[in-house]
Amino acid sequence: MSGVLRERITPIATEGDGRLDRLRKLAEQDETADDFCLGRVKQLATWRRRLKTVLPMLSLLLGPKGRKPACGRSSVASDLPT
Repeated sequence: MSGVLRERITPIATEGDGRLDRLRKLAEQDETADDFCLGRVKQLATWRRRLKTVLPMLSLLLGPKGRKPACGRSSVASDLPT
């Protein structure tokens, strides 16, 4: 799951400024769409901004599974002394 976040979602959140700017310019030039297209571009910008806020938390929660717990103890029952 961390690979999907890193390879697919993070680039959208961090490098999407140019795409949104181009969409905004196209929406402003389109006389037939009125405010509909501009509203959609604003909605995409809002979603992107929220994604950038939530992405670090998702990365932490869904990160690599091979890490040890923060307290240094193993959560696997087989590691407990018998």
